[in-house]
Amino acid sequence: MDLDPTQMSDTDIRKELQALLPADTPKSFLDLWVYWYSIRYGKVLPDVADFDPMRITRLLPDISVFERRKPDELIYRLAGTAIAERMGHDPTGENLVDLTDPARHTFVTDLFTGIIETPAGAFVRYENTYASGRKAMVQSFFLPMVGPKKEAGAGTSQGFLQRVLSIHHMEAAKEYESERQRTTVDSDIDKTVWIDIGQGVPKNG
Repeated sequence: MDLDPTQMSDTDIRKELQALLPADTPKSFLDLWVYWYSIRYGKVLPDVADFDPMRITRLLPDISVFERRKPDELIYRLAGTAIAERMGHDPTGENLVDLTDPARHTFVTDLFTGIIETPAGAFVRYENTYASGRKAMVQSFFLPMVGPKKEAGAGTSQGFLQRVLSIHHMEAAKEYESERQRTTVDSDIDKTVWIDIGQGVPKNG
């Protein structure tokens, strides 16, 4: 479904997305979608320069921003305080791929490739195993943005850095294991829903 009609109220924007996502999707995901949509200003993607965290302060603890430097280099540019607390450390500056279960590396790199290169939004429900030993399902919602222009010679793809805005929600703990050195992201994948923002969805979506 294309969620980029020429004129929609915030209520309509929220309802269109809500119809695509599971019934228990957190309200905060819909709030982020409405904000992201509001800073597009008629463009396919919003510019990261127009992203003002102070307009979504209530959401910030669960917000992260990634920079995709290469298909397998997905750097946390920002990680909210609730994310850091759950993971047991602040992952800012780290590569998401390095924190991901090795069996899910291809899934994660393909996910970000689809988000950036289509471009499209994505909802994913998956399991994390935290450093505390807690195992829980997590819901995440990802939206692409255009980053700042690259310096000459930086990177191998387009002329702008690739950013992904996301919000996350941890469900109740499923079980507890012994503590571990670090959190493992995407230890299991339950559901992926691609969101058409006007450019279609990935071919494998």
